[in-house]
Amino acid sequence: MYLISDEKTLECALVDPAEPDKLVEVIRTEGLKLTTVLTTHHHGDHAGGNNRLLRLMGAANGRIKVTGADPSLQGLNYRVKDNEKIKIGDIEVTCLLTPCHTAGHVCYLVTDGHEQAVFTGDTLFSAGCGLFFEGTAAQMQSSLKKLAQLDPKT
Repeated sequence: MYLISDEKTLECALVDPAEPDKLVEVIRTEGLKLTTVLTTHHHGDHAGGNNRLLRLMGAANGRIKVTGADPSLQGLNYRVKDNEKIKIGDIEVTCLLTPCHTAGHVCYLVTDGHEQAVFTGDTLFSAGCGLFFEGTAAQMQSSLKKLAQLDPKT
């Protein structure tokens, strides 16, 4: 679970908010405006809190974009495409489809000025790649090649 916020606009996004209660508390305490949920894939430890998050946000939930590529994602209301760009204030998020761990797996490349970070869900870990639950070795190789093309400072 991660929170990304634009300091100027106070817009924010959550990445894989499996346990959203503390995140909602931070959003409210800091006066942030939750606009987007970036969901990497449908497994419960990543998407399992999406519906609870929407309930906790109450009336604001109609304005929250819950993104992903798998139609079975909890709360999904915006299906992303490969290389699609999403804005969180002045922060740009590029959606990178990386199927294999799950068929609808997405990594999110976040760019804020000259700084970048990538949220890989269960496609890539520091010790290797994720399990092949719904894909093939060829798909994982393609997904890892896509990530390897990112700036090494990412």
